[in-house]
Amino acid sequence: MKPIPSLRVVMLVGASTALVSCTTPSLTSVCDTDQDGRLSRSEVEVLLVDTIHKNEDANRDGKVTAAEWQAVNPNDDASLFSARDLNGDGAVTLEEARSHARTNGTFDKVIADLDGDGDGYVSGPDLEAFMKKHTLDSSGTSSTK
Repeated sequence: MKPIPSLRVVMLVGASTALVSCTTPSLTSVCDTDQDGRLSRSEVEVLLVDTIHKNEDANRDGKVTAAEWQAVNPNDDASLFSARDLNGDGAVTLEEARSHARTNGTFDKVIADLDGDGDGYVSGPDLEAFMKKHTLDSSGTSSTK
């Protein structure tokens, strides 16, 4: 079994959990914005950024401050936060987070991992295959079957 670095595991597991929620009829229209029955790269990217941003925004004011970011990412260098704070005001808005992810390809590898059949979309079967392939042990380490 091949270990996967922990940050990538968190992103993959969080992503797959968020994406699985999109398979319920009430949320499909929210996630599948073009209503084509599958999630495109841009739809997945928006969902991932939005999920992560919401998790980091402790006071739910729509902005992630350096302190909020550091509380969730204690081992990461502060320059990673600064890179997302595009206007330099000390807080990252959802739009700044989305822009940074698009510009820097933040989720390229994650999306490629989730898109099991390589068709450029993430579907229910892709997620099922991903979840069967990846498991987490009690230490939070992911293994590939």
